[in-house]
Amino acid sequence: MAAAAPGNAAAAPDTSADPWLGLLLPAAATLVAVGIGRWTGLLGLRPRSAGGSLPPPPLALEPPDRAAASFPSGGDDPGSASSPRSAPAAAHPAGAATALLFALGMLLAGSLAVTILRPALPPLAEPAADGGAGDLGPQATWMAAAYAGQLVVAAGAIAVLGRRGERPGPRGAAAVRSVGYGAALLALGWPMVLLASGLGAAIGTLLGGPPPDPLAHDTLRDLVAAGPTPGAIGVVAIVVLVVPVLEEVLYRGLLLGAARAAGLPTWPAILAVSAVFAVMHWDHAAPHAVVGLFVLGVLFAMATVRTGSLVAATTMHVLFNAGNVAIAYAIS
Repeated sequence: MAAAAPGNAAAAPDTSADPWLGLLLPAAATLVAVGIGRWTGLLGLRPRSAGGSLPPPPLALEPPDRAAASFPSGGDDPGSASSPRSAPAAAHPAGAATALLFALGMLLAGSLAVTILRPALPPLAEPAADGGAGDLGPQATWMAAAYAGQLVVAAGAIAVLGRRGERPGPRGAAAVRSVGYGAALLALGWPMVLLASGLGAAIGTLLGGPPPDPLAHDTLRDLVAAGPTPGAIGVVAIVVLVVPVLEEVLYRGLLLGAARAAGLPTWPAILAVSAVFAVMHWDHAAPHAVVGLFVLGVLFAMATVRTGSLVAATTMHVLFNAGNVAIAYAIS
């Protein structure tokens, strides 16, 4: 989901300078967040106590000469000195191709599931006469059908590409620490997302575009228009609990894993996958919000590369979506 634009940018009068006033608070918050992140070591691909290597991707075939590799205790703990594990030293085309095939399968599975189940799905509701979204119950059902198809492929990807049995030790405790790391990184990164969205909104306004809607995603507008109905509650549950898991498997698990397995250096891989993540939201998010989503994707990818796990990034994604739903209801 897309971030809401800073309020001042959305409500700015017709003067070319005012859109920039909305950037002052997120810019100041970003400076503070960067300072805290540098001081604590939370912003970066490696913990300060770690060695020089990065963990391998969470979803990737191991090269044949690493199939029997063992990894130290601590799993995906982002704060452990033993956390980083050696990444594959060379490109692994078979692993990259396998991950890309699963990614393509996830993209197609949603449409295929809806096509197969269409006779059993309720008709989508027409917009209400007052301009509201109408009943979101049918929309929630269609979303559930599409994501169920993607879930089947995602489960297959995890079964084939997940590194089972290679992380001895207290994985539960390591997962809890990754949840905490993800929450802390999102707290530091949220001002950066708002700043990027605000810059996009200000530039768009200066170029003659309309002031941006503070609700920068179609789903947020539908939820606010529908009100707290059972259908809206179903959509919120899917958006907060299901979408983050599947999108992290797709983008940070499969696509980022494929890019790294193909031999792409870490930062180019992060930037490329984050660009794909942002562009894939273009149809449902405002242009200025897509800019913010690119920054958000970079943060998700940093968490994945640093921990070698999807736990931290999924935590960030869940909290981000939940926060945006709460903000949408609060400002409306």
